[in-house]
Amino acid sequence: MGRSVTGRTDKWQVERGSSGHRMDTPAPHSAHGYMMPFLHTEFLGGTMRRTTTLLTAACLLAVGAVGCSKSYDENATDCATALTERTGGDSADTPTVTEAEGRADAFDKTLAHIVRSGHEGVAKDAFDTLEKKTKAGGRDRPEACEPLSEDDYTVLLMAKAIDGLGWTDKDGQFDKLKMVESLGD
Repeated sequence: MGRSVTGRTDKWQVERGSSGHRMDTPAPHSAHGYMMPFLHTEFLGGTMRRTTTLLTAACLLAVGAVGCSKSYDENATDCATALTERTGGDSADTPTVTEAEGRADAFDKTLAHIVRSGHEGVAKDAFDTLEKKTKAGGRDRPEACEPLSEDDYTVLLMAKAIDGLGWTDKDGQFDKLKMVESLGD
């Protein structure tokens, strides 16, 4: 029993081999209907060797890009390090975005508590002092901070400025007593 053609499309024909299994083979390439030899050495516009080289290079670049990319927290740490000179903070203080948010939230809650206690002037002084510190180093965003979103960059800048003002404890947490003492000076 030989091959029999059971179906055909423009580019492939389905054949059944002598054992009955399905074989997809290239359809005839001639408009006259006779089978032309399948001896193409070109694929995707070039030789197989060129194609293999291009595919290998693309795979190596993809693997290299994945291996070289940094996590978001690593980018945040690099940004915090770059902000150290600008804010005058401790170079060892490199908070993640989550840690910076915690520091900024503690500052905001402290200011809200101070205002509720009837000491709006102290809260305004603290806010103004922090605002001056964040603007002191200039408005240009360091290159190391480019991968971060605007909100994450702003919260890191605020957290580093709080540290630069000496308003953090030894664990890097916002310390409201240090803030109040420095404002009284």
